[in-house]
Amino acid sequence: MKQTTPKHLSWNNIDETVWKPHINRVIKNRNLSFVRVKPGMPEYEEIIDLRFRGLVESGFLNAETDSPDSMRLQRDEHSIIVGAKLNGRIISTVTMNTLCETYPVMAMEEEKKVRLDHPAFHSPDLIEFVKLIIDPHARQIMDLMHLLTVVGIVARVAGKVHFWQVSRDLRSDIRWRQKFGFTYLDYRFNDPSLNFMPSRIGYAYFPEILDSPYIPRPIRKIYRLISIIPLS
Repeated sequence: MKQTTPKHLSWNNIDETVWKPHINRVIKNRNLSFVRVKPGMPEYEEIIDLRFRGLVESGFLNAETDSPDSMRLQRDEHSIIVGAKLNGRIISTVTMNTLCETYPVMAMEEEKKVRLDHPAFHSPDLIEFVKLIIDPHARQIMDLMHLLTVVGIVARVAGKVHFWQVSRDLRSDIRWRQKFGFTYLDYRFNDPSLNFMPSRIGYAYFPEILDSPYIPRPIRKIYRLISIIPLS
């Protein structure tokens, strides 16, 4: 199933005006909203702080030796950074990368030195997910399903079908991400960009994502809803 991007949309102009009409159908908490954050915006500073705290918590960074400024990524200018705001404060974030003229390879290849012989590794129809962080004080409030819905809407309207991400090589982490449809390749490495953490590569092909036996019913429902969003 080939997806196409509506003519009036591009990677650079996909924002909350695109996903809000759809996400509002599933959000019950009207104090919760999702915005696209760009460098230079006040919310970007909150994203930097949240990224740093999250990666310190997970062991990817060291609070004593690493700096929050390491979370200011040059690629952010070309990424879709989503921030979930509750009562005006950023409580979770995810960053989506795709290939472009400035960055013709994924961050995992450029920063983590990952090399894969996979037909979708350099596909123009890919999205790479990085920096998924939820504030620990908001985890009882923030429904990850909502963030997943925004991600899926972006993929749908941008015509992206190949999903990539890096996980810690921990059974608990892998099993958690399998619930979202990722399959983990037999490719392990120590991440040189994040404290040499043992890591693995996850991949999903969105048109076939529901074939995974690990996806629970609520997530299946979200994927089905996303798959029927009109593209024009």
